[in-house]
Amino acid sequence: MSAVRKRQQLFVLIFTWFIVTLVSYLAITRPLEQFEFNIFSLMSAPTEIDSPVVIVGIDEASFAELNLQWPWPRSLHGNLINSLTRAGASVIAFNVVFAEPSNPVDDSFMAQQIAQSKEVVLAADQSFVSNDYVDQLIDVEPLEQFMDAGAKSGLVGVQPDSDMVVRKFPTMANAFWRKIVTSYIKQISASNQTTDNLAIPKNARLRYLGPPHSFHYASYYQALHAEQMLPDNFFRDKIVIIGLDIKTSPSPTTNLADRHASPYLLTTGQ
Repeated sequence: MSAVRKRQQLFVLIFTWFIVTLVSYLAITRPLEQFEFNIFSLMSAPTEIDSPVVIVGIDEASFAELNLQWPWPRSLHGNLINSLTRAGASVIAFNVVFAEPSNPVDDSFMAQQIAQSKEVVLAADQSFVSNDYVDQLIDVEPLEQFMDAGAKSGLVGVQPDSDMVVRKFPTMANAFWRKIVTSYIKQISASNQTTDNLAIPKNARLRYLGPPHSFHYASYYQALHAEQMLPDNFFRDKIVIIGLDIKTSPSPTTNLADRHASPYLLTTGQ
């Protein structure tokens, strides 16, 4: 065998070894990095959370109290907006997509309550469309009637890692969190001005402040009657985020695709 042929075979062997080693290294280090992130999240969580965020859960207790099938009527959401507005909430954000019309009277009532509130942010989503002519993602925006009433929309969605734990910070320009923060800044700023220049590093990671329900929390049915059921100033000057907080889907047409694991999975099961 010629010297040139031997050198070619040696090069192939070395190159193959390098690729196999690299793949093996990544396969080992990625779960290790994920595990380290989980441990760091657990160890670095503050003992007390000083946050302007309050979560309103569409939870099992609320389904039991209200005795309504999902989706709930828009008039009910309108009543919630009214209750939170009276309670002094700065931003009311629904992690629920209201893309299709419902009962016209209910839609009109919800739009009226949006118009009378300070800041309302509604969830937008993306849908994959595939046919003989095109494959593309399209934005699914809230009902135009709600946008005309003054609501803002923000794109919900996260990118979980291979173990389904969410660690990456959503960096979309129209991300749901970004619309919430800019709306809040507008409310607390003395100049009443806001900015969309919330620069986030490309590989930013979330910092978890604690396990589920670490933030101030109220059930939906309680928030509907905040004046009677919750402490004074519970919502005043707060960002109030409303979303599903149940373990099973409330209807055959509703999925819980945005329910993901946290670094606290091993300690809390969530």
